[in-house]
Amino acid sequence: MNSNHFRVALVYNKFMDKTEAINRLRYEKPNMQMCFRTEKALSLLHFEGSEML
Repeated sequence: MNSNHFRVALVYNKFMDKTEAINRLRYEKPNMQMCFRTEKALSLLHFEGSEML
C-alpha cells in the first residue's frame, strides 16, 4: 500500500477529513510528465533523438 492509498483509507475510516486528504495528495513539486491515453495520441508522436546526460 502506498502513501496515497493510506490517506484514502484514513478518510474512509474517518481519521482524516476530505479537505485534509486532498491537500496532502497534491503534488509537492511540479513535474514534466505527460500521459497519452489513446492509441491515436501515441501514433501522433515522433521520436527525434536523445542525448546522454
